[in-house]
Amino acid sequence: MDINENLLGFWPLNEVSGVVAPDESTHDNDGDLEGTWIDGDWVAGRASKCLDFGGVDQRVDCGNLSPLNGIGNGSFWLSFLMKSPDEVPLNYGTLFSKYFDANNYIILSSNAVSNQMRFVFYKDGPTFAGNFSTATTPFDTAFNHIVLVINRLTSKAILYMNKVKDADELDISAVPADGSNAGNVAWGGMHNGVNPYEGLQDELRIYSGLPTLEKIKFLFDNPGGIAGKYHAGDGIVELVEAQAVTRELDISHIVLNGTAVGSFDIVLGGVSMTITTGAHGFSKTIPVDRKVNFLKLTSGPAGAALHAFLKKA
Repeated sequence: MDINENLLGFWPLNEVSGVVAPDESTHDNDGDLEGTWIDGDWVAGRASKCLDFGGVDQRVDCGNLSPLNGIGNGSFWLSFLMKSPDEVPLNYGTLFSKYFDANNYIILSSNAVSNQMRFVFYKDGPTFAGNFSTATTPFDTAFNHIVLVINRLTSKAILYMNKVKDADELDISAVPADGSNAGNVAWGGMHNGVNPYEGLQDELRIYSGLPTLEKIKFLFDNPGGIAGKYHAGDGIVELVEAQAVTRELDISHIVLNGTAVGSFDIVLGGVSMTITTGAHGFSKTIPVDRKVNFLKLTSGPAGAALHAFLKKA
């Protein structure tokens, strides 16, 4: 399974300050933080950092360059984490939008102030607006993983929360095949911060095509970005540069390997560290003997790889 297959954009929101949210897909459509932000709005997230939307006018504007300009033409899906401060969201609090004008937009939001998701897809005028079931209640005080699937083959909008499919599939057959618009892709409030969202958002992803249930489960289980290989049967975690795993790991020791001498930057739990291999070898073993919930190989020399060996139960 390639978790980056058909990835149109990935904004992990792992910065600690500033007004740019880097796009870590291959498309480099960085998001601009618009509205009233302070450095203190970069807060602890599900895996690393995330953004705290204050519910005033904040949004992350990712633009409309390729491939974002084609969203709405054909099937696509969103994956993100959210955490609302309570069960009463702001009025139509916008989580995702691609808004051009009052007749052309795609929006995922709350349904007014109720704990319920709403999806709107307008093309050249009012086309579709509907609500998912009241059984899916994402506006609470927990981190929830949301996946919105727009299936143009079956003309359905489908919602998952924490791997569980919502009972209602919304009929979007009235939306034409060329449903995209010239508006910018944004997370949080719509244009000019209209209908803002209040709460946290994290690990923002957009894909073309349709997801498998395996991918949805994988993203729920591994919210820390591009995940490495987890060999549960062998008790080994394998990472290459820029990969991470987010789950409870009871680590005995880690082995760092490369094809050249150099420094490895790793994150072990909440601790960042730099480890340098010796002049006479390209490998180094580090005793750990602890449980962590996050492991990442940030960077390393040529051929860098990290193997974490887990304790046997």
